[in-house]
Amino acid sequence: MVIELNPEHADAWGFRATLYSEQGNYDKAIQGFSKEIELRPYDAETFYERGKIYVKIGEYDKAIADFTEAVNLSPNFKEVYFECAMAYFRLDNLEKAIEDLDKITELK
Repeated sequence: MVIELNPEHADAWGFRATLYSEQGNYDKAIQGFSKEIELRPYDAETFYERGKIYVKIGEYDKAIADFTEAVNLSPNFKEVYFECAMAYFRLDNLEKAIEDLDKITELK
């Protein structure tokens, strides 16, 4: 209802995307987070959330791109480095995985 009344309401798109993700409807979740990013491209958390969904569906390169954008927007966002390391690990890129894990320890 909120989105119908105000299609520019970024929070509503993000919340709906989260609900779709919880239901396992990852395509609609990605669409929702993509719309939120379109409306609010400076929000690291949204890139992080969409990246986690890409991981769930095995789209590791897209996940890494989103995680990279999230840390560009918020360099101290430790959780992003961990998720990115796991994506690199799944791509068998152990060197990059270790680099991201090392960044976490540098931030503490």
